[in-house]
Amino acid sequence: GKGDTRVFLFEVTPEPPQFLECNTFSTSDPHKGFQFLRKLDCAVRDVEILRAMRLGSTSLEPVAFRVPRVKKEFFQDDVFPPSRVTWEPALSATDWLRGKDLQQRTINLCPDGMLAVSQAPKEAPGRKILPSSVYLQEKSDEQKKEELLNAMVAKLGNRDDPLPQEAFEGVDEDEWD
Repeated sequence: GKGDTRVFLFEVTPEPPQFLECNTFSTSDPHKGFQFLRKLDCAVRDVEILRAMRLGSTSLEPVAFRVPRVKKEFFQDDVFPPSRVTWEPALSATDWLRGKDLQQRTINLCPDGMLAVSQAPKEAPGRKILPSSVYLQEKSDEQKKEELLNAMVAKLGNRDDPLPQEAFEGVDEDEWD
């Protein structure tokens, strides 16, 4: 609204929670108004969903609203559905007065040479392939216990080593009196 310093972007989803906060735009100068540009003016390759001109108290500045996406090399057809061509009339004034009703034409915003993310090849989850010797070599409980003990001794040191306090110099017996 007029006088605000922040703009919030929300993603609308069909399942709860229906509104997810995406991004915010903040400025120290209060807004006087925004003029949003056509969808054709957005940088679709950068996942720019809105572009606007912001009127501040002493300036007019361009503002871009983007949403984060992992695979920017693909066209985000979940974010950019077919868009209505609002800058062209759907019918003439005469047709409207006669009671006709038409839907506006839509366009696909996908740039040439870009594949839609919904048509992108699915990445197969990586399988860990272990050699057959791992499966064939079953260890007994006694072997597992021995391996565990050896690992602990290797980490903590030899049990027969002298204790650190044995190396300290003590006090003479006559000092105890």
